[in-house]
Amino acid sequence: MKMIKLSSGEEVRVDDKDYDNLNAFKWHLHRSGNFKHLGKPYAARSQARKGEHPVTIRMHRQIMNCPKGMDVDHLDDDVLNNQRHNLERTTHKENMRRTHKKKCMRISNVC
Repeated sequence: MKMIKLSSGEEVRVDDKDYDNLNAFKWHLHRSGNFKHLGKPYAARSQARKGEHPVTIRMHRQIMNCPKGMDVDHLDDDVLNNQRHNLERTTHKENMRRTHKKKCMRISNVC
């Protein structure tokens, strides 16, 4: 396991085999969603596209080579733990179900 330092100083855990590929880029914290101040801070980078606006690429999606229409779940709910054993490709529906279940367990320890 190795650490990649983000521009804001936080560190992200990645597997040794992914380190060189990922460390070739500058990574930052990126909050997603309509209410960015409430969103989870994912490790992300920007990629310029000729004649178009740049796109944001999230580290966990790059590691898992996740196609459009699929999600990547952080099994331990730590979005700065991007080790492969902690990441799983899933459908959006399943990811939302898991997210709800994790929130219920944290709040009530019952769900």
